[in-house]
Amino acid sequence: MSSDTLVRRVENLVIDVQNRKSRAVRSRLVSLKTLPDISLDPSEIEGLFYNKVKDYAQGIEAYYKSEEFNEARLECIELMGYAEGFKKVQDGSLDELVKDTFGSHAQSAENDINEGRGYQARLHARYIMGAAKGSELALSDRYPTLRRTDGNRFTIGNRVVDLTPMEGELFTYFLANANKVIPIEKIIMDVRGREIGYSSMTTMINNLRRKLQPDPNGPQYIHHYRNLGYVFGTVAYSPPKIEYDASRRKLTINGQNTSLGKSVAQLFKYFYDHRGQKISRETIIQEVWGNEDTDQDLFRKFNNTLFNLNKKLTESSGYRLIVNFMGEGYMLRG
Repeated sequence: MSSDTLVRRVENLVIDVQNRKSRAVRSRLVSLKTLPDISLDPSEIEGLFYNKVKDYAQGIEAYYKSEEFNEARLECIELMGYAEGFKKVQDGSLDELVKDTFGSHAQSAENDINEGRGYQARLHARYIMGAAKGSELALSDRYPTLRRTDGNRFTIGNRVVDLTPMEGELFTYFLANANKVIPIEKIIMDVRGREIGYSSMTTMINNLRRKLQPDPNGPQYIHHYRNLGYVFGTVAYSPPKIEYDASRRKLTINGQNTSLGKSVAQLFKYFYDHRGQKISRETIIQEVWGNEDTDQDLFRKFNNTLFNLNKKLTESSGYRLIVNFMGEGYMLRG
């Protein structure tokens, strides 16, 4: 049974409890208490969810049999919130959960209290309570708690992960730079100096990812973005949106406008027209400035202009967009 279907069934159960339709109430409670186990491991998230639904159903039944109809209705409302909170987290609708589920019901509860409608306020409060429990359960599966227990041993939810010393060093680095996209060449320099190459670092990162998140098709902690780098975080990073108006020398990154000087604009336009490509310094200089100055002056001009351009890009995007691949050339990521 999907959480959508469950919410609809509980909504009908609330109406039946309110109208004291005993036969309908018994039928709906039976359907909730006998949810198919479908061989679920009770420690898995679906098993935990359905077991809690059955607990709610038993509580509702007990209240209804003892003719505590108001308490039975409160329990139904909490169950409805529980299913809704669980569903919205699983769907990734966190904004909707905060604004519509928590925000609107909290406001309604406050209005009811001000108007002297105590029971109605309790209904809204129980809905919020249920939604908090459901969302907490779903979040515990989606973003399991990560802790360092000893040296290079970590716990992720209920799992224990042992890392090698080098993996532990790399993981500590990612933790310190959470939610930042980091080019692999920067990771190499920051973590190991120049002791290892790209291939060895990529292998180490992949080994770390496999230990942290067993499903290789669903990385949860370390995400890889081609031609961009790696980011450690529970929310996947979206590469910046870059737009450039060459006629006005106006650069827009994620909606933020930046004006470029003449030399910086010339260099950026070339990179922008060749983004994703590695190009040697000599080729860039020849294509952008030709033979305007001596080679030494052009190299100095290139270095100074590139420095100013990278500064502009970093201020707007939060990380270095133009990267120097040693011995291969420069590339605008994205």
